[in-house]
Amino acid sequence: MAPIVWIVGVQKLVANKASLFLNLTPVFTAIISILFLHETLHTYHIIGGGMSLCGVILAQSIKRPLFNRKPMVVDIKNK
Repeated sequence: MAPIVWIVGVQKLVANKASLFLNLTPVFTAIISILFLHETLHTYHIIGGGMSLCGVILAQSIKRPLFNRKPMVVDIKNK
């Protein structure tokens, strides 16, 4: 079922935006295991989930490149 939902999501979103949400898989896995398997929530779950959420939020909010680098051109004729 999950691959079907993922494919539908990729079709509705652009692939690069959908790939960002792949980073939320561990967060949803932890939530589902806590709800259905009655696993205990530990500090490392909160820290890791927070880091994943911050990364997705940062990636979604940045609209321009961080560094304005020119592409490096290698001149192989002179070597």
